[in-house]
Formats: sequence, structure tokens, C-alpha cells
Amino acid sequence: DDWHGPGQGQPIELVAAADDPSSVLAIIGTDDPYTLPEQVERLAESGVRIARYEGAGHGFVHDADRPAHREDDARDAWRRAIAHLRHEVVPSSPG
Repeated sequence: DDWHGPGQGQPIELVAAADDPSSVLAIIGTDDPYTLPEQVERLAESGVRIARYEGAGHGFVHDADRPAHREDDARDAWRRAIAHLRHEVVPSSPG
């Protein structure tokens, strides 16, 4: 509830209204207290691509000096995010 504000809606509502939910990639640690399993399932049911990292907590991709950091999972998550952005945001040119 701490992050809610007049200009901040629920991410699930935004994704549900998206033209193509499959263009969204959610990178989620299964032990993240901010991403409840039922909300993750709603995202998956809407068509969002979900990359789940078993046992990872909130911020597992962040700075290696943080306790939540998980080197192998972070590396994989970055790889997936970059590949996703290359495909979804910067489509290859024709020809």
C-alpha cells in the first residue's frame, strides 16, 4: 500500500487493458513479498510472459552488494529482458 497514489494504478489493470499482453515480460522471484502468487497467476492468465525465479526475493537482479542479489538468476533475467526488448521494442528491420 505504501506505493499507491493518485497517479499510480494497479499493474494488473494496465496489463488487462493492453492490446497485446504477451508483449509484456514479468521477471518475478517466487519469494518476493510484493508479487503475490495469485497476482502472478492473474498476469499469466492475461497472457503476460512470466519468468519465475524459484526462491528469489525482491530485488534479486539489483546490485551485487545487496543481500537479495542472486548472480546466476540476475544474469539470466538480464539476458531475458534484453532479448525481450530487442524483440518487442526494437523489431528487426525488413529485408
